[in-house]
This record gives sequence, C-alpha cells and structure tokens, in this order.
Amino acid sequence: MTKEVSEIAKPFFQQKEFDIIAEVCSGISLPDSSKYAVKIAIADFNLQTKEPLLVKNCYNRWLARFP
Repeated sequence: MTKEVSEIAKPFFQQKEFDIIAEVCSGISLPDSSKYAVKIAIADFNLQTKEPLLVKNCYNRWLARFP
C-alpha cells in the first residue's frame, strides 16, 4: 500500500476494543489419534486449549471456554 493510500484510509481504521468469548468442544476427523491443542490467535493475542480430555479414533474432546 502506498503512503498516499494509507493517509486516505487512516480515518477509517480506528482502534476498537472487543471482548472475545470462545468455546472449544471437539475436533473430529483429525489426521490421527494424537493429542492436539487448539489455538485462537488475533494479532498478538493468543488463547490455547490444554490437553484434550478424550483422545480416540481421530477425535479429541476439550471442555475449554474462554474467558
């Protein structure tokens, strides 16, 4: 993006604050029956699940809720 375009667009890009609520329950049809983690990343903000409660047949179950 050129500096000229950036200056024109600047008034339309204001910082906003948001609240995020997320729930991670299950992963289905995974490549194999390993323990996976789910990561939600927005810019430099990250949320990550712990180990799954159940792992079998290419399926993982978590009971994770953020926040």
